[in-house]
Amino acid sequence: MISIPASRWIPESEPKTSIQRRIINEKTLGKLHDRMNVIDWSHILSETNPEVGYRDFIKLLSREIDDCCPKRIAKNKEQNSKWITLEIKQKCQIKRQLCPKRIAKNKEQNSKWITLEIKQKCQIKRQLYGIAKNKEQNSKWITLEIKQKCQIKRQLYEDMSNNLIDKAIYMEYCKNLDFEIRTLKKNCNSQYIMNSVNKSKATWNLVKKITGGKDNRRADINDINLELSKKNNWRQR
Repeated sequence: MISIPASRWIPESEPKTSIQRRIINEKTLGKLHDRMNVIDWSHILSETNPEVGYRDFIKLLSREIDDCCPKRIAKNKEQNSKWITLEIKQKCQIKRQLCPKRIAKNKEQNSKWITLEIKQKCQIKRQLYGIAKNKEQNSKWITLEIKQKCQIKRQLYEDMSNNLIDKAIYMEYCKNLDFEIRTLKKNCNSQYIMNSVNKSKATWNLVKKITGGKDNRRADINDINLELSKKNNWRQR
């Protein structure tokens, strides 16, 4: 059995900047397999001199490999792969997206379909998102018990309007319900401030929310229930 030294047809090492690689895939290997099946090996098998037969065999094999699996020059990525981490790849992708030319191109393409109607609908979408966000914030203190008590309050109002109950009963119930709602709001706002990273910003967001975002109104600080001595220790850090 004749052993074939791989160094005869495998490319030697190239400089670090580039490297030669053979195109080896299912298609090229299939082509090489088909070519080897149709080659006439009779002149090699009938050769009486082993050295000559071996040389002719290597020459023929190298020619077919170069033809079916050609070489191509590629950059040596092994040197760079040591510092190219997943984080670097993600940041490079963000860099390409933030390229001014790419942004301008995307903006130009988008401007073709962004009509006045689309802009108005997007504005309505943002407004609805703000309403939904505020509703989500309020829903933290609107419990099932509060809903049931509000329903009872409406029923008492109807009874009072029909002179079925005294007005004092309705007013007393409203007073107790308002006190309970204010207490729940205080606890919810205090929890919101405590869970916020920037407590000062969260506090003033609540102030603007209570005052409707206007400076000519005064906020009822008691509704926020700051409890500075216990809950705003961040100022002393």
